[in-house]
Amino acid sequence: MSDFRAGKPRPQAPGSRATGSRATGSRAATSSTAQSLYAPAGVQPPSIRLRGSTWNPIIYRKRIESIDPSAEAGGLVAVRSAEGELIGYGHYNPRAEVTVRMLSFGNRIPDEEWWNERFQAAIALRRDLLQLDNSTDAYRLIHAEGDYLSGIVVDRYGEVLSAEAFSLAMYQRAPELLQRLSAMLNVPHWIVRGSPHMLGQEGIAGETQMSPDCPAQVLVRESGTRYRVRFAGGHKTGFFCDQRENRARLAQLCKDKTVLDLCCYTGGFSVHAK
Repeated sequence: MSDFRAGKPRPQAPGSRATGSRATGSRAATSSTAQSLYAPAGVQPPSIRLRGSTWNPIIYRKRIESIDPSAEAGGLVAVRSAEGELIGYGHYNPRAEVTVRMLSFGNRIPDEEWWNERFQAAIALRRDLLQLDNSTDAYRLIHAEGDYLSGIVVDRYGEVLSAEAFSLAMYQRAPELLQRLSAMLNVPHWIVRGSPHMLGQEGIAGETQMSPDCPAQVLVRESGTRYRVRFAGGHKTGFFCDQRENRARLAQLCKDKTVLDLCCYTGGFSVHAK
């Protein structure tokens, strides 16, 4: 294992290249080459060793004692405690302060069955427990660590899944991830963009990727109202789904009232107020 202590030179990511001078503090861009969603069958990934142990899905650089030199940027790693015990598996990026984003804890490696279970659990939460399909076709489907999928959020807007990746590993896997979700939900289109801070935090500028013939805008429904969601130039994934209950509550208070909506964005509150 190579020494990976704070203050020592960071290992160069495979396939990376310089994108700026040292005077400007620019980081090298990390390869955006697609990686498989699934861990290779029968292959144990490289290990990193921590200075202690953790159950936190976010592991910062300062927590890492050493790392196998064969670990690749965006690749899967086995995370071990200071004593060498296996903690779990996560995605690795040597250029990010959040150097490892945990996927699973324990001995289970994130194979195809593991990913399918994570997708199915996320879908069941929204559809079966919360029954969101009854009132809307615009809602957050994957919420990063909340669904044990650190590094990506996915919102559904009608016939489009719109994702924002904020880790190198999830950006590399986003097209395959979204294709799997699209098939499960029978949603024909998807689009993924990198976080605005991705270059500074992950060492890569995440360009927009999308499915063939993905529409530039869609109409979505929410509690009897309809909104036009435009993906080009939209903030994050395109529409604030997390304000659904607040919009419905506002509508109950607005009868015969005059409402001033500042910073209205897509007009979510304005439409409900009307």
